[in-house]
Amino acid sequence: MMINEKAFIAAALSILVIGTIFFGLFSNSWLTWSEEREFYEWEVRAEVNIGLREMEAKVIMNDDEVSQIYQLEDLEEEEDQLNAQLGTQEKGWEDLNSVGLAAYFLLWASLALVLAFIVFAILAGLGIFTSRIGMVLGFMAGGSILIGTLYYGIFAPRPSSLDGIGLGMAFFVVLIGGIVQLGASFLMRWVKKP
Repeated sequence: MMINEKAFIAAALSILVIGTIFFGLFSNSWLTWSEEREFYEWEVRAEVNIGLREMEAKVIMNDDEVSQIYQLEDLEEEEDQLNAQLGTQEKGWEDLNSVGLAAYFLLWASLALVLAFIVFAILAGLGIFTSRIGMVLGFMAGGSILIGTLYYGIFAPRPSSLDGIGLGMAFFVVLIGGIVQLGASFLMRWVKKP
């Protein structure tokens, strides 16, 4: 039985990609915004962290923190409360739900593809079953990760009242995970049949 190290390296890289996908699925840092102001002797800081399925609005006054988590699907009803907390008059918060939901499902689908890729990479590494199916699954996984991430980055609405809102850490971590998955798939090209 021939052991192929490149296939095991590809499987290990894909396990790291699974970690990036889970970080992206359950993180509230896809879009982030913060602002600091001083009112007399008080320092006030407002933060908004938006994930794929929920968002967190925080107001910190001196050392006292008030935080509220909103489900993106419920934002239409809670829009007035959120605007009052942030001091904005923004409409269209619910549009974040449709973009986040599309990216959310693409990441779950890519997770299934990555798991299938790992199975084929381990089988190829052990010399049991060598096929190009694993490489194709890996490229599909990496592509769907990149498509979901870039779709969110391009089409997620940025509320105009939150000046300076930008892409957060989860966006970039998942983007790097998609690139790593494509690299892991490319490693499978050199796995030889026994």
